[in-house]
Amino acid sequence: MEATVTDERPSPEGPATFREVFAQREYGAVFTAGALSWIGDYLAKAAVTVLVYQETESVVLSATAFAVSFLPWLVGGPLLAALAERHSYRRVMVVCDLIRMALMLLIAIPNLPIYLVLALLFLATLANPPSQAAKSALLAQILSGDRLVLGLSLNASAGQAAQVVGYVVGAAIAQFDPAFALLFNALTFAVSAALLQFGVRERSAALHSTDRTHLLRETAEGFQIVFGTPVLRAIAVLVFSSMLFSIVPEGLAVVWADRSGGDLDPGLAQAVIMAANPVGFVLGGLLIGRAFGPARRLTLMRP
Repeated sequence: MEATVTDERPSPEGPATFREVFAQREYGAVFTAGALSWIGDYLAKAAVTVLVYQETESVVLSATAFAVSFLPWLVGGPLLAALAERHSYRRVMVVCDLIRMALMLLIAIPNLPIYLVLALLFLATLANPPSQAAKSALLAQILSGDRLVLGLSLNASAGQAAQVVGYVVGAAIAQFDPAFALLFNALTFAVSAALLQFGVRERSAALHSTDRTHLLRETAEGFQIVFGTPVLRAIAVLVFSSMLFSIVPEGLAVVWADRSGGDLDPGLAQAVIMAANPVGFVLGGLLIGRAFGPARRLTLMRP
């Protein structure tokens, strides 16, 4: 399979509007489903971190519980994302939601060994790469032009907003009952799957069976496209390096809140620490995505 990346620039048209984007009903279903599952997912991250810290009082294990949710993107993530091309994007997203729902119900079982909690959490987050890859590709089929740019910006901002809500609610609930937060997460995945199943029409797989090669080869070709194209390589390095540092405060939030929260309630202190980074992302994403046209965004990208 061969793919090329052009150096095409956005058209000089003015920025799209929120009304134009949400006029596409399928986008509304994908947006709502994503926001729901994200809220539940981040709520569960906060809850699992608290659960592990309460059970073990170990800084390393509580940070590990948070970091495990990012590990699939490095271990198997690219391969699973390539797998999404072989099936209907809607089907991939629905199946991933149902898998995560079932695994969250298992994690909520009381008195599970910590190593089993971490293993189940890792398996649940393995569904994130193919689901996110399918969502990004599906949005490109639903929206076009600058509507796609704004739609992606809204999607990213919604993810960060969901991170704020999920961390705040999750940290608060987890101080009393982490299992309840996990059950709520399972419910959000169930609702998300229903919205996608009934709100998005079925489309054929992007990669026809006659065009398929070995999955490992297709994954390698994807890496070659990204890291062989200067613009894509720069974006990838920027994202990887920023994520490397930005997740540290979130992973240690429960420990900081417990030991250095001062007069703040531990749940509130944890929520404030974990929510600070995504709040800034939401404000910046909405400002750049809505206030500036395509040409200005390119000018602003480097600074």
